[in-house]
Amino acid sequence: MKSSILLKRAGIVAMLFLMLGVASSAWATGYFGGVPWQVNDVIICFGSGTCNVVRINGATVTLLDQFSDGLLEDTRGVAINNTLHAVVTGNGSGSDSNVVVYSIASVDPTTSPGTKIAHTPVNTFPANGGTNKNNAQAVVVNSAGHIFVGNAGSGGSAAPSIVELNPNGMLASAFPTGALSSNPLILPSNCADVKGQLLSMDLSKDGLSLYLTSN
Repeated sequence: MKSSILLKRAGIVAMLFLMLGVASSAWATGYFGGVPWQVNDVIICFGSGTCNVVRINGATVTLLDQFSDGLLEDTRGVAINNTLHAVVTGNGSGSDSNVVVYSIASVDPTTSPGTKIAHTPVNTFPANGGTNKNNAQAVVVNSAGHIFVGNAGSGGSAAPSIVELNPNGMLASAFPTGALSSNPLILPSNCADVKGQLLSMDLSKDGLSLYLTSN
């Protein structure tokens, strides 16, 4: 997989629009509305292991759900995998980083009326395939379901890297079986960020190039 440094990162439309931002303090922690997500809904991850899902109609913004991994950490990376699960990075406050995959269902179809179900973690993977202290900051998922995690290191004590995980969270093989020439792929010195806040990432349409920004 090639990597390119971009001055600006173009937004893309997947099954959901994905954004990072600051959530309104008026939205209560643990809120879940039981409204199924749909194309163009927005996932906003804002720290403390928490994300909101909102729907925008003109100037009206409606909170659909709030979900959390229960860990006090920065949640800076969010993607949708090929089974339509939300995939979120948690930096473990710079140490024990994780990739958290959340459940899809928001209503129990076996009850009438449908009982609301909170979105909860169904899988939690180490963001470095078993080696933590990597400060996960970004995540993208390719069409095969492989998870690429952008790690900033921990304030300079660990080298910034990109890690490829299989859909089951195990470290993927390196090229030619996997996409990366080595896994983890240690980033060059001009991508390093000793402050521990590294990057955003995106994949090209054909999945053959990885674009990233670095601080």
